[in-house]
Amino acid sequence: MTTESVSSKNNVLVIAAHPDDEVLGVGATVNKHIENGDMVTFVYITDGYMQDYSDEGFRKEKRECARKASYILGVDKLYFLGFHGLLLDTISKSKLNMALTRLVENVKPDIVYTHYWGDVNHDHQIVFDMTVVACRPHRDKAVKKILAYEVLSSTEWSGKVADINYQPTEFNIVSKKNLIDKIEAFKCYHTEQFEYPHPRAVESIETLAKHRGFSINREYAEAFLVIRNICE
Repeated sequence: MTTESVSSKNNVLVIAAHPDDEVLGVGATVNKHIENGDMVTFVYITDGYMQDYSDEGFRKEKRECARKASYILGVDKLYFLGFHGLLLDTISKSKLNMALTRLVENVKPDIVYTHYWGDVNHDHQIVFDMTVVACRPHRDKAVKKILAYEVLSSTEWSGKVADINYQPTEFNIVSKKNLIDKIEAFKCYHTEQFEYPHPRAVESIETLAKHRGFSINREYAEAFLVIRNICE
């Protein structure tokens, strides 16, 4: 499935385990959503990994990076849940699920983007599980579409067996401008940038967009795995 233009006036929620995941996974598509008049909200489950979780300076710096990146993409509605990065497996599932469920109930999204369950990063796997619980089609919840995105240096490094490899089922065609804004947003995360050929180099981000693009005979695209799509 390819998407030339995202339907306007959707309420979109992007769930990120760590600041930077939202840009790497769905940055160009989010920029396109904003262009089309959609409402986009980012939620960060953790503030990333830090050796000392009492270091408020680091936490503030990561959140400021997220705000700057969001501004470039056109997003101004952000939530920080404040859990500890790479330690989500030490927190009870009920506590994690309740925190995200309450946020989903508050935002009431039509479309949700989340992590892929097979990523090498364990936080990503846990956030996928949290999303599935928080977005259950139960009572008055109305999440119409859930998509899993790929994150460079996590999705392709999973080493999972073929039956759960990341095999995208939806391709969102993005413009050169969308891609440029994605790259500029990623540059706000200065601690996450590496030199090519590392997957998190600027050249690698552009290469992936081209790869997903030529997979569908287009110039640039971002690719997703559809988890649920409710059509009326």
